[in-house]
Amino acid sequence: MLRFIALVCDGSESAAQASGRLTSKLSALAGWRSVHIGPRAVVFYKSERDDRGEIHLLPDQSGVILGRLFQKPDVTHHVARRVELDQQRAAAIVASGGRALIDRYWGRYVAFLHEPESRSTYVLRDPTGHLPCFRYTIQGVNIYFSNADCLDLGLPRFSINWSFVAAYLCNWRLQNRETGLDEVAEVAPGECVEHHFGGATRSLLYWNPVEISRSQPFESFDAAVQELRGTTRACIWAWASCYPGIVHSLSGGLDSSIVLSCLRTAPSQPSITCLHYFHDAATDTDERRFARAAASHLDCKLIERQLDASSVKLEALSGVAKCPRPAVYQYSVQQGSFENELAVRTGASAVFKGIGGDQVFFQGQGELAVSDYLYSRALLSAWRLSGHVARAERTSVWSVLKSGWARGLLRRPCDPLAHMGRPQPLVRPEVVAAVRGNERWIHPWLRSIDGVPEGKLQHVGAMSHPFAYYDPLQRLVAAERVHPLFSQPVMEVCLRTPTYFMAAGGRDRAVARQAFAQDLPKSIVARRGKAGLDSYLHRVGERNLQYIKAMLLDGHLVKQQLLDRRRVEAALTAPRSRMREELNELLVYHLSTEAWINSWSAA
Repeated sequence: MLRFIALVCDGSESAAQASGRLTSKLSALAGWRSVHIGPRAVVFYKSERDDRGEIHLLPDQSGVILGRLFQKPDVTHHVARRVELDQQRAAAIVASGGRALIDRYWGRYVAFLHEPESRSTYVLRDPTGHLPCFRYTIQGVNIYFSNADCLDLGLPRFSINWSFVAAYLCNWRLQNRETGLDEVAEVAPGECVEHHFGGATRSLLYWNPVEISRSQPFESFDAAVQELRGTTRACIWAWASCYPGIVHSLSGGLDSSIVLSCLRTAPSQPSITCLHYFHDAATDTDERRFARAAASHLDCKLIERQLDASSVKLEALSGVAKCPRPAVYQYSVQQGSFENELAVRTGASAVFKGIGGDQVFFQGQGELAVSDYLYSRALLSAWRLSGHVARAERTSVWSVLKSGWARGLLRRPCDPLAHMGRPQPLVRPEVVAAVRGNERWIHPWLRSIDGVPEGKLQHVGAMSHPFAYYDPLQRLVAAERVHPLFSQPVMEVCLRTPTYFMAAGGRDRAVARQAFAQDLPKSIVARRGKAGLDSYLHRVGERNLQYIKAMLLDGHLVKQQLLDRRRVEAALTAPRSRMREELNELLVYHLSTEAWINSWSAA
């Protein structure tokens, strides 16, 4: 896994001295390589794997791009090729201050560039945000880093940003450039931080999905289908070309099946092993028949792995790695180790997932698609879509139209905080109210939303949270995590697709369904529901009850008066049927957040 620490000075003599001391410390650490970017910056990078194709050095110390980089698909949807940057291409990237990277390329990267004429240094994070990029400033030196390796530099002690933690409890997708540490900021996906000679700094969003959604929206359902199919295939083929062996997590749902269909037709012909998880719950949650149908249809090997609640030891959360922001760790605790072992056994260097499809392909509220239609089209022609949505959501046409009328036809002002996340009943009500009413927590993408309907804003918000790149439990990872549906060109196509196309016929992800209907079993294309893990998670909770009580009832979140202790205790002791949502909230989100706080409190 690629990691980096970069030092960018403000140009003062004191900053140069501080940077020299930090550079000496980094140079003494094993495994780190370095490259100077202009006269004021040095970038250290490290990878436990072969990093060929991930380090793009630009000539004359003008920059380095760390990560995977591809050329954007052309109009005929040929494979989006990996990039070799010659001098002409590199010069164009530097001269543009990095904007050419957004316009002509895509991937998973952080770029450090130096433009000699203006003596400016640019730090750019790609629009997907797959590779983390945090920022800490000390004595005139801006330290950019991807994980907590900077702790080896002997920096002053970090402190918990409790305001951020409170907001995070209300919305685990929270992104506002802050982190869970007072001293550390995050470079937003698609953002460039410009360091100018003399110390002036400014941040600009080079990539803004709200603006993209306004530009050149598709006028027809068929045009959107054609573009999505070609772009998705090109992007997944590009990712596949980086890994000769792949483990693919196949749930049997639409999104993971689309990814598999693209992998099977990739020109690089990677070796694919499909992995499906199941648990011994009721038959209506068993998705094995769908996973088997997809694997058989696409002629792929399928390994079925039973999730065993009795073997899950949540004490593993005590080993969570230090990171500037909390995350959800349950997946890594329960499945990460097996995936790593399977990758070693099969010779795979990547684990692909369909995660992100719900967000990109729009598994949103159907009534928001109706309101978006009314926002931009006629009332009478919205009747058919309203009927489809009403049948799918088991409500009346009139209730759908009433909601659409207020939101769309009357163009009721949108609240960018309205979709901050699902209700969290264990969080104290006053905490929720304070967060929902504070513009501080608005995502940078959502600060200028005029002319964009509410459904599309929900769509943008759903795409605002990058997925994890590093293993939070610090285990040796044999394979990279790849979420190919969260690729910039795919995101851009979907942003240009109106939500009423994405919910056509009252079906979520309707454009994606149609785009890949010819490649998948009919049973998967027609699926509407998803299997849940509620009963399995509850059994995990029962088998780890004493540990959970010790963690939460007198933990930091309760002591800081963020969680309601009485309701937490009730969720842990009441019958499952009475507090199902509360128990899920506790097990998935709050337990992970408490473990993250403990990782820093013990430092």
